Formats: sequence, C-alpha cells, structure tokens
Amino acid sequence: MYRFRWRQVLAAAAVTATAALATMTGYSAATAAQPQQQLVWSGTNLWQNVGSESKSIAKCDRDMVMVGRSHDGDENGPSAVRCTFLRTSSGRGGPIVRTSGTTKSEWIKESSGRAFTCPTNSVMSLRLHVNDENGDTQYRCQSLELFRGDDEKEHPVITSDVVWSGSVKEANSSYTCPENKVLVGREHTGDENGSTRYQCAALQVAATGGASR
Repeated sequence: MYRFRWRQVLAAAAVTATAALATMTGYSAATAAQPQQQLVWSGTNLWQNVGSESKSIAKCDRDMVMVGRSHDGDENGPSAVRCTFLRTSSGRGGPIVRTSGTTKSEWIKESSGRAFTCPTNSVMSLRLHVNDENGDTQYRCQSLELFRGDDEKEHPVITSDVVWSGSVKEANSSYTCPENKVLVGREHTGDENGSTRYQCAALQVAATGGASR
C-alpha cells in the first residue's frame, strides 16, 4: 500500500520537474518533433560583375548568398557571380543574417585540380583570385542564421543534400546551382580550357529551438 503511494508521488514529481525544465528551456516533445523548414530562393537572382578574373573579388551584397558563377575568356576576361536572397518555404521569416563566424581556406593554386568545400553548415561567401591559372585562389565561408519575428529567436541554418555538378569548360562558362541550392564548393583543373566543377547544397532551418536574442 505505502509502496504504491510512493510510486505515485515519485511519478508526479518527475512530471513536475519535466514541465519546469520545458518552461525554462522552451523544449518539449512537440519541439523535438518539429520538422525543419527548407530555405528557398526569394525569386530575385542577380548577376554581379566582379571584373577581370586575374584580380577578382567575387562576393554578394549583404544578406544575399551565391548560387552561380560565370567567366568569359582567359584570366583577363570578366567574371560574375549570381546572388539571391532567401526565404522559408512557407513564406514566413525575416532576412538571413550572416554570423560572425567566417572561415578562410588557404591559398590554392587555381590550376591544381584541388577541390574546396566549405565547412559543414556554412556557405561560400567570397572568392579571391590573383593572376592566371598558376595564380592563387582563396575561398571564404560563413554560417547563416534565420531570425523569425514571430518567436524572436535566431535559428541556425544547416546544409543538406550536398552534390557536385558535372564538369564545365572554364572559358565562356555559366553555371547556376539547381533551384533553391547555394554554392558551397568549387574545383578547377588547368587553364581557361580546363574543367571546373561546383558543389551546391540545400539549406534548412529548425522551426523551433533557436537561441533567444
């Protein structure tokens, strides 16, 4: 009889403690079960010229991400990057904001055929290149967060479904990631007649569970 009552008391205490923890952290079983929302292009895709490839600084404007690149001719020809804003697939959410976490690659000889991929859950934010195919290239990547006004939280963005493109001839080329994917990697071999590949990823953001501002 007494043992049964103690079990009831302990069970009630456990429920109370779980509820208190959920109240403090905002976590619940429903939160854990929330599906992740996909981020999609906003519909505004802009080509931005970056000048001669031999001294190019390729980057998008604030709150935009890279989804493509083009190049004409040899190292003296012009290059451009394609940029877009992002939104949630449901149409909700504020702008994507870049966090302070920026990573840089080492300088890579452009013609080496060495592939570069951004760290997990980050996207390509800038590409520097100097001289011809024997010159060096550096990439910079940043992680992203979505600030949603309805819950006043910042939600970390994660990458998924990462794929490499087929090879394209670098000279007079134009490449755009599959719809709603963004650039996260690149590889080039040889001179302007050599081949280039791009790596693209989908982006998702957790519907709940972000950190409060």
